[in-house]
Amino acid sequence: MIYIQEFKRFVNENLRDSSFKETVKYTKSDFENWKKEIKNNKDIVIDHNSVEKIWLIYINDKHVGTYNEKTQILMCDDIKLFGNVVENLDEAIKYKPEDFNLDNAPKELVQYIIDNIDDFGKRYQKAITKMDRQRCPFRIADNVLYNEINDRISDWCSDNDEDEDDYDVEEIFGF
Repeated sequence: MIYIQEFKRFVNENLRDSSFKETVKYTKSDFENWKKEIKNNKDIVIDHNSVEKIWLIYINDKHVGTYNEKTQILMCDDIKLFGNVVENLDEAIKYKPEDFNLDNAPKELVQYIIDNIDDFGKRYQKAITKMDRQRCPFRIADNVLYNEINDRISDWCSDNDEDEDDYDVEEIFGF
C-alpha cells in the first residue's frame, strides 16, 4: 500500500514540473516481469496506489521511477534500470488499435487514425501523460491532436459511408 506522504510528494513533484527525463510506453506484462525479477532485491521498494493505478519505485529511498498502469507509461531517468533499453523511441511508442477502446470504434477506423496522423505515438503519449497529471480530458491535453483525430474520423466515415457522430474521440482515445 502506498504511503500518503509519499504519494503527496509525487503529486507535488509533478505539479512543479519536476518530471523524469524518460517517458516510455511500458506494457503491463513488461512491468509485471520486472517486478518478478526484482522481488528479492531489498534495495528496491515499490509502492502502489490502487485507486490511481500508479506505482512509485524507489532504490535506496530515492524515487527513480513512476509507472502508470492506466496509460502503461513509465517515467524515469534511466530506462536501463527497468531492463528495457529503448534504442528507438519511435518503435517503443507505436500504438495498435487494440491499445484503444474498440467497443466504441471499428479497428479499421483506429488504424486509419494511427496511420494518418504524423508522429501519432509521440503526440498521443504526451497527451495522455498530460491528461493523467493534470486530470484533464483529451481535448484539453492536446487540442490540436484531438482536432486532427476528429478530422481523420470525418475522412474515414466519408470514405466508408459511416456517420461521424457515432464516434467520440474521448470514448476511443481517452481513459
